[in-house]
Amino acid sequence: YGHARIIIPPHTTLDARDETHRAAIAYEALRRPPGLARLIALFAIYSTLGMLLATYLRRFGQSRMRLLRTQIGLFLLLLFQMCMVKGLLLFTGLPELWVPVSAVPLWVALSFDRRSAFLVTLVAAFLAASLLRFDLVMLIVVLVRGMAASLLYFDKKHPRKMLPAGALAGLFASVVYIAVAIVFEGSFDLGADLARPLESMLVATMGGGVMGGICAVLVRDPAERILGVVSRDKLHDLTDLEQPLLKKMAAEAPGSWEHARAMANLAEAAASAIGADALLTRVGAYYHDLGKTIQPKLFIENLLPGEKSPHDDMDPEESAAAIRAHVIEGTRLLREGNIPEPVVEFAYTHHGTQLVEY
Repeated sequence: YGHARIIIPPHTTLDARDETHRAAIAYEALRRPPGLARLIALFAIYSTLGMLLATYLRRFGQSRMRLLRTQIGLFLLLLFQMCMVKGLLLFTGLPELWVPVSAVPLWVALSFDRRSAFLVTLVAAFLAASLLRFDLVMLIVVLVRGMAASLLYFDKKHPRKMLPAGALAGLFASVVYIAVAIVFEGSFDLGADLARPLESMLVATMGGGVMGGICAVLVRDPAERILGVVSRDKLHDLTDLEQPLLKKMAAEAPGSWEHARAMANLAEAAASAIGADALLTRVGAYYHDLGKTIQPKLFIENLLPGEKSPHDDMDPEESAAAIRAHVIEGTRLLREGNIPEPVVEFAYTHHGTQLVEY
């Protein structure tokens, strides 16, 4: 099962008496320029898919996926992927099943969770298929490949495992493609399909899965930045005690630093128990009280035995404002130090939104 491909050299004057040219004329008449009704219909489809995805992320997605910047980043990645698919269809003679649509679902599975990755796969498959007038075979193959890649990406601690996940997804999709071809055509000639590798739909189905894994690995760092996610490599770098901000805290507010380390151990254990990101939680706990380095003696853990507290000579309102200020100062120091925003969030959210009590 495949698509007929008609290639006509540039600058050729189409002649309706030529059978090949008649097919091209019919194709052009159908697609270019698109009518207003077709544009409105496509806009309605894309808008509906986008609204459904955004609504799911806001109401049922992982907490970090409810952030507006994460949702905007995800839609930008889907747009970039659509441009890649369109470029492959326009500027290459390769079969359409080479499109690496499983890359974005793999990034979502790596950075967030598989349930969201499944929904992103569904949306991405419909978007890709829409470029070929919602070709059913392409929709099925891309959908199976994306879901299988997300499901088979077992070890999220090692992003390179996205490559074998993509390859295995391509293998599963190849089996599904053969089954679909038999359902539609009644048979599938494996030898004839593989005899011309560059035009083989089966090779394209497998190759698209491999390409999806390769793209997911190669473009992982910028994709994670667009999604507002910190890579595990970066998080490990931030736990290095030679990190300048951690050295600053240990030197200027040693009591607060010991408190931060104790909180890191407790928070990491709690995050592991509920299936949250334990490494990010540990890093956030390390940095959450960095603002106390501005006026460390305002906090009791930094006072020496018998040392008088500055709060004894302050008005209550001034004392409370000085305590609360460490949240703002910590956020400022972290942003000036180019610390990733998901870590900075621990600084400006760790006291919540209710009454701060001693």
